[in-house]
Order: sequence, then C-alpha cells, then structure tokens
Amino acid sequence: NMSLSSEECSDAVQPLAWFIRLPEVFRVHLQIITEKRAEYEANLRERREKFQDELAEYSVQLEEFQTLGDHNEIHEYLRRARSLHSRLDHAANYIEQINKEEEALSWNTTHYPLRKQVSDKLAPFLKLYEVGVEWSDRLEEWLHSPVGTHDPDVISQEVAATWRTVYKLEKGF
Repeated sequence: NMSLSSEECSDAVQPLAWFIRLPEVFRVHLQIITEKRAEYEANLRERREKFQDELAEYSVQLEEFQTLGDHNEIHEYLRRARSLHSRLDHAANYIEQINKEEEALSWNTTHYPLRKQVSDKLAPFLKLYEVGVEWSDRLEEWLHSPVGTHDPDVISQEVAATWRTVYKLEKGF
C-alpha cells in the first residue's frame, strides 16, 4: 500500500495527457506542413516562369548582336557579350538549383533548351568581339609606336592568325 502525493499524481498523469493530445498535435502540424509545401510549390512555379522570361530576354539581347556593326564600338560589344555570357553561366547554375528543388518535391525536372541555344549562338559573337578588340588594340600599338619597335615577322604572323580566326568565325554565322 503506497500513497502518492498530488504532485506525483499530476506528474504520472502528464504522459497520458500528452498521449491523448498527440493526434491533435499531428493534425495541426500536418496542416502546417501542407500549407508550407503549397506556398513553396507556388513560389517555385513563379520563379520558373520568371526564369523563362529572363531566358527569352537573353535571346532578344542575342538577336541584337546581329545588327551591330560599328567597328568603333567593338569594346562595348565585347562588354555586352561578356555580360550576357556571364548571365548565361549563372543561369546554368540556377537551372541546377531549380532541378534539385523539383526533385525534392518529386516533380519532373524542367529542361531549358533556350539557355543552351542562346549560349551556343553567343559563342561566335563573343569570339569575334574578342578577336576584334585584340586586333584593334594591337593595330593601335603597331601604328603608334616608333618604326623598328616591332618585328615585322611577328606582326605578319599575328595578322595571319587573326585572319584565320575571323575566317573560321565567318562560317559560324
């Protein structure tokens, strides 16, 4: 025969009270999880749509390169091409991130062929502008330095190499 104090009785009853409350706790937390998942899914859908719009904008920017032709602006063209190239690199990383999130949600991963298409079409422009800037800088150096400063054979080799590069690039357009 053992007697328990009221405090001991209260302590002994608490686990039973928790056990009785568990279904309600699980229900509330399941509701929270469901709501948060729906919010996250909506956010992911919105980010995917916004990203599609960004890629379309990159494509428009790329098309503008077709109309550029002022050799005095070649440095600006190179800056713009490099900027677009950098954004396309970041886009590739962003695609990986989005695909990981989609996999975590057991969704099919989204493919973004436009990113690769824009990147592939940008490559010849980027190379052309790099060659153009390099040529422009070298030409300035050759024309504005004292006679005899540069070896004519080296200049001839550089001119031939630049011509070959531009010739190959011409086929890419």
